[in-house]
Amino acid sequence: MEMNETKPMSDLDMLYDYEKDARLAALGYLGMAAEAHDEKLREKFAMLSTASQKTHELFTTMIIKKGGNIF
Repeated sequence: MEMNETKPMSDLDMLYDYEKDARLAALGYLGMAAEAHDEKLREKFAMLSTASQKTHELFTTMIIKKGGNIF
């Protein structure tokens, strides 16, 4: 392998990456909901946070099924 080449990601590596992204999205949207002054905008951010939390839960389940660990 060349010095600049990266090792291909495994399925579990990709699931961990997606899990992290979903977790951070949920936190980010929740933070934005807390800062929003407009009620409709706050509700949209809260809805996006909830959707990201559900996605995070799905990725967590897939990681466990693949034999990975969730801390």
